[in-house]
Amino acid sequence: TKPAMTLAKNANKPIWTDLHDYDGRNPHHQPFIESASVIFLSSDNLPDYRGFMERMIGDGKELVVCTHGSDGATLLSRDGQWVEQPAFQVRQVQDTNGAGDAFFSGFLCGYLRGENLQTCLRLGAACGALCVSSRSLAAENLSLQQLHDHLRDGG
Repeated sequence: TKPAMTLAKNANKPIWTDLHDYDGRNPHHQPFIESASVIFLSSDNLPDYRGFMERMIGDGKELVVCTHGSDGATLLSRDGQWVEQPAFQVRQVQDTNGAGDAFFSGFLCGYLRGENLQTCLRLGAACGALCVSSRSLAAENLSLQQLHDHLRDGG
C-alpha cells in the first residue's frame, strides 16, 4: 500500500490508516503514521494510548480513534474534542475476528454521511457489536438500516 499512499498524498487526498497491533515502537508503522491524516488503532498493545493520541494530534492529525475491545472506544480530534463511546452489550460473543475492521467501517460510513463524531463512534460500536455477535467476519445482512436499528434499540 505504500505506493498508493504516495499517490494519495500527491493528489492531496486524505489518508486514513489502521495501525494493526501497534505497540508504539514498531518501525513498520512509521510510514503509515507519517502519511495519515486520520489514525485508528487499538489499545491492546499500547498502554499509553492517550499520550500517543495527543502526540498525533500535536503532529497535525485530524482525528485519532482508539478502540478498547469490550471497553469501547475513544476519539481525539484536532480541535481538542475528547469523545468516549462504551461498547454495546452483546448477548453472546461468537467471534471477535474482524471487530476492529467492522468498527472502522461503521465509523467511516457515518463520517461520509456527515454525521457528528459521537454518532460516528456509535455507528462504529454498533457495527463492531454486530460483528462479534456473528460467526462471520461481518454481520449477516449488514446494512445502514440494521446499524440505525441497533442504535435505536440500544444494542
